[in-house]
Amino acid sequence: MPFITQIKSQIRQILLFRDIFPVQKLFSGMLTLPFEYFGNSGRAGLPWVINLLVTSRCNLRCEMCSFDASKFCLEAEELSADQITDFISYASKKKFNIFLSGGEPFLREDIFTIMESIKKRALTFGICTNGTLLNEKKLELLCKNSPEFIIFSLLGDKEVHDSITGVPGSFETLVANIKVLVSMRHKIKIFINCPITQHNIHQLPEIAAIADKLKIYMLRFEHLNFITSQEEQAHFLECQKSFPVDNYRGLSTYRRFTPGANHFFDAISRMRAMQNSFKTPVHFKPSLEDSEIRSWYSNNCISKRQCFFIWRSLFILPNGDVVPCQFMVHKMGSIKDDNLDVIWNNQRFRDFRLRLKRRLLPGCARCCKL
Repeated sequence: MPFITQIKSQIRQILLFRDIFPVQKLFSGMLTLPFEYFGNSGRAGLPWVINLLVTSRCNLRCEMCSFDASKFCLEAEELSADQITDFISYASKKKFNIFLSGGEPFLREDIFTIMESIKKRALTFGICTNGTLLNEKKLELLCKNSPEFIIFSLLGDKEVHDSITGVPGSFETLVANIKVLVSMRHKIKIFINCPITQHNIHQLPEIAAIADKLKIYMLRFEHLNFITSQEEQAHFLECQKSFPVDNYRGLSTYRRFTPGANHFFDAISRMRAMQNSFKTPVHFKPSLEDSEIRSWYSNNCISKRQCFFIWRSLFILPNGDVVPCQFMVHKMGSIKDDNLDVIWNNQRFRDFRLRLKRRLLPGCARCCKL
């Protein structure tokens, strides 16, 4: 049953990051979610996690990356450190948890100022990075600011990783920095996230073996969010009917992927059968049943899942615009104009929740948050 599988998968994901969720907040939020979701207002309790994209820039050119800066913002439009600090001050009053991402967060020269502001206000946070811009001094500063977790992106062995990122030496730099961070024996939980692509699907066991050698906290394989041309057209037509054109800027998903259900299913099944043989815990995001995996990697993915993410989390783009998901660039408001709790339950956001509750949009079928 996909619904039961989805609930188990999402609970498992929450538990992986349990250090950033106060037990009381998590318990009360899970109790109230069914009443909010099955109600008719579209209103939701305040979000658990704020995904703060601090930059549109990146020093790598990963072939499967869905981040299209033209849909987000240019460097000149990015929030200043003062604007972000002001938001963090507001967030501290609401006890929001913060997840810093991008782009590549460490391209911001003031990223440690932002971290210091979060820590000063006793908020829990994590950060996602490709790991290539770090060095020992920056890793020491990272430990000083003590995020609860850091997620590194690793895409394969040296040859495959460098091929996917488009930058020779990116694998060696990443691995060297992870080793230094591990050697510091800090309490930061170190995750590796690996999107599954057509170029690393044959290497899943090798990637798990690399994670074992690095002695990290957890390895997560992520099913790639991609869309076919036919699905993209259907999605666009559906959005034209459902949303004001001036607020919807399109999808941010990978479009050059070549589906191959049997090929991917066989490789993923082998990895799932082996995952307990590694010292490092191995998880998949989302956790899919066999039939869902075949559908996911086909030319016509049909998902029977529901989107609960938009009832408990959101994304803030580098320019301050608030969107329900980084893959669905549909502006709900801006933190430069309103407080987040106002935007969170404004009419536009409530209508969006109610629309997705009726049926997922075509572009949502392969979302990793399902």
